[in-house]
Amino acid sequence: MKKIYLLVIMVACLTSEAQMEYPEVRIEARVTDETGLAISNAPASAWFRKLKTNNPFEGQESTWSKGVTDEKGIFIASSQTLGLCGVGAEKEGYYVSRKEIRLGKHKEGKWIPWHQVVELKLRKKGSPIPMYAKKLESLILPVVASPVGYDLMAGDWVSPHGKGLISDIEFTLQREIRGNFDFDWQLTAKLPGEGNGLSAILPSELAPESELHFPRSAPADGYAINDVVLGYKYSKSGIWETNSTSSTNFFFRVRAEYDENKHLRDALYGKLLGPIKVRVQGTKTAKLYFTYYLNPTSLDRNMEFEPKKNLFNILRFEEEVRDP
Repeated sequence: MKKIYLLVIMVACLTSEAQMEYPEVRIEARVTDETGLAISNAPASAWFRKLKTNNPFEGQESTWSKGVTDEKGIFIASSQTLGLCGVGAEKEGYYVSRKEIRLGKHKEGKWIPWHQVVELKLRKKGSPIPMYAKKLESLILPVVASPVGYDLMAGDWVSPHGKGLISDIEFTLQREIRGNFDFDWQLTAKLPGEGNGLSAILPSELAPESELHFPRSAPADGYAINDVVLGYKYSKSGIWETNSTSSTNFFFRVRAEYDENKHLRDALYGKLLGPIKVRVQGTKTAKLYFTYYLNPTSLDRNMEFEPKKNLFNILRFEEEVRDP
């Protein structure tokens, strides 16, 4: 044990006296709008992960290179790095776009490939609006084996379990805890009422590098998913997970009402970002985790949220939604 300790001390001393060298990489960001047109004079920056000091036991930090795109929408930066770096760009009237780069191989002091070309598309801001937006962290389900409603506008369970008035989503939990390593549960999340339901957001519709990850508007139709059933079983013989849908993110329609001609008269639209997570340990029921946005204007399908205008006046820090 003493030999290992002395070896660690020797390595730390040697590395603190020598100049630490990392492989170098060059990042070329090509910044365009959604139509492919170059965006010039856009503030851009690249970051490169390095050690704080020559002593690897003192942790890491990021160094930055900043500038603006040229007339072709190009920004270039180069630096040494441990293998983790990234680049981002912004422009007035657009959402910020960022991309992380993880490097794997290097040779003769350069990462392979040394010249990293990154396409960054800036999505134009449309009409961001105030919404009811909430990140549910450890939301405790009030009861087991009976449906209980959650009011998305009130941000609470419906009476008698909370101050909510309308059951936008009904949750029903079945669970059996036989031991620390032997339990199972099933959760059903249902959107009750004619015309209400979920519409899956497809991976092809996402823009993961953009500050606005999801489509700007919810679809008019296609809310055919009325419930999501999740299941989990843990025992000595293995783990089983079930999900009635392969999607994790959804647009939803609630509070739908029709006129005498079966035309949609009222409805509220929103987006539910998952995956919906369930934890039964440490509680007599379960804790739920997911994020939702609700547009308060009837029949308005705009899904661009203005984070500075959340209609929930008081939220805990962990409940605040910061993405549009």
